[in-house]
Amino acid sequence: MAIYGIGCDYDGKYVGNDFYTKGVACIGYSPEDKPYLYGIIKEVGIGDFIIMKSFFQRRKKQVLRIKGIGIITNNALKRVKGLGHCIQLKWLKYAANYILELE
Repeated sequence: MAIYGIGCDYDGKYVGNDFYTKGVACIGYSPEDKPYLYGIIKEVGIGDFIIMKSFFQRRKKQVLRIKGIGIITNNALKRVKGLGHCIQLKWLKYAANYILELE
């Protein structure tokens, strides 16, 4: 079992709700633009966890916000219109109110 983090902001557009409703986690970049992301996603296995996350500043500290937690059910990449290349998962928890402050 492994845990991976994924962002849900596509150039200022929040796509987390789309991830949640479609049961996916996606890479919004092409394989040519971000080949290392595709290398990482090929390592993801069924039963691994995905954390939907974002970062922001609060009182001069970097804050990690966990927006969703999901478990991978199918690790085969598929195209989803408007989202890019995606893997399927079951979202176990989805909300934007989990905050961890990093020192």
